[in-house]
Amino acid sequence: MSSWYSDAFNSHKVQLIFTAVVSGTVVASAIIGLQAAKRQYKVHDLKESIPKVDEKHDVGRVSIYSC
Repeated sequence: MSSWYSDAFNSHKVQLIFTAVVSGTVVASAIIGLQAAKRQYKVHDLKESIPKVDEKHDVGRVSIYSC
């Protein structure tokens, strides 16, 4: 069994396949992580832009007669 294992990892094709799989996994993880960080930043920025209930703000009550 160890002979098959050592022969497989000494094979150039197996090394290339293993390298491709590992590098693909790293790139996919980096892309997903970057997208998650951007999304988290945008949500935080949006939440910070919403005024607190007890703060004074310029928005008045809206009614159908506010013309």
